[in-house]
Amino acid sequence: MPQLQYGTFRLFAPCKPLDCDFSRHFAVFRHTLTRLNPLPETVDRSVNIWDYPFFVAFMLGLVSTLHCVGMCGGIMGMMTMSLPQPVRNAKGRLLLYTLGYNLGRVGSYVLAGLLAGLLGDALVQDDPAGGPSLLRALFSMLVILMGLYLAGWFPRLTLLEHLGKPLWRLLEPLGRRLLPVHSPSQAMAFGMVWGWLPCSPVYSSLVLSLTTGSAANGALFMLGFGLGTLPTLVATGYLAGFSTHLRRMRYLGQFAGTALAIMGLVGLLLALWPHEHGHHAPPQQDVPEHHHQL
Repeated sequence: MPQLQYGTFRLFAPCKPLDCDFSRHFAVFRHTLTRLNPLPETVDRSVNIWDYPFFVAFMLGLVSTLHCVGMCGGIMGMMTMSLPQPVRNAKGRLLLYTLGYNLGRVGSYVLAGLLAGLLGDALVQDDPAGGPSLLRALFSMLVILMGLYLAGWFPRLTLLEHLGKPLWRLLEPLGRRLLPVHSPSQAMAFGMVWGWLPCSPVYSSLVLSLTTGSAANGALFMLGFGLGTLPTLVATGYLAGFSTHLRRMRYLGQFAGTALAIMGLVGLLLALWPHEHGHHAPPQQDVPEHHHQL
């Protein structure tokens, strides 16, 4: 059987126990695709989604609220209606409570992203050569799945909600003890518990933050996601009837989800077919001319 040599690893060589490194398999697979090079040279490979994770995270947060406004908007509306009547009548005080809920929620996202990023950092440190390329490919594939889910074409992503159910069973009693809310600081504390509620977009983004490769990048990614959710959820808590208006605009979620899936697909292609020159003929070196006397 022919062997493809890639460093000290051979494509068809059997793995020894405890010596199978998936990222090395991926590196060989990626190297093979690079040799095939199906992407045209005119493709701009300098622009890709993994160079702008904060932007991707912000867009995921923004689009996810369009898709999940029924649940998240419903929770925000319920929390607003549970406030005392004088607070609801004073728009300035109501805004403080609404911001408290949401800033606490975003804070919990940042903490979760930091923990996930630590795990991703361990993966990169384990294989500094092939780890980053593998994480880029996983990042792109997850963006594709998230886009399809937010467009309404991949509902199975809700299975990720099961990851957070054990933790939520521990945190839910704490959230109940924080109700009813009597101050903006208490609203922020409740928001920090609310942020761990099992939710497909949140937990999908958390898996994405794992692929960023470091604790700081993971926290920054989830910060971007949280900031993307702020406009819709703050407006839902502050403006009556806003969530009902958004639910009638489902085409926006479909359009944005499709755009995210396309971005992920382009990123995946660029991760699998990086710009390498191995497929080109090696440039000929200049040979100095020697003048011989005849």
